[in-house]
Amino acid sequence: MAETDSGRYLHGDVKKGKDTWSNKPEPARDPKDDMSKYDRETHRDIKTTYLNDSLKIATMVMAQCDDFVKAKIKEKKEYESKYDSAVWVMQALNELCSGIKGSKHPIEGD
Repeated sequence: MAETDSGRYLHGDVKKGKDTWSNKPEPARDPKDDMSKYDRETHRDIKTTYLNDSLKIATMVMAQCDDFVKAKIKEKKEYESKYDSAVWVMQALNELCSGIKGSKHPIEGD
């Protein structure tokens, strides 16, 4: 993947844990305004690249996981709709790797 503005958008979203492009609407349409047409085309290009890069990263990250981790991530109810989002995969991994929740499984002696 080449470094692009959309790559920077994806990197920022993964760091923030929030997907800002998947549901982003196109700029307003004005048939008399050529800049508006250019803005829409640019928006579509950035969004397409963002979504493709997100899928590539999510796939590469999941490929590096062992079968136990993959199974745990696939058990999540959002998996079917979010498996192609690098932001969601990274959040799921972070949640999984953060450890056992103390309130559910208190450490002995607490």
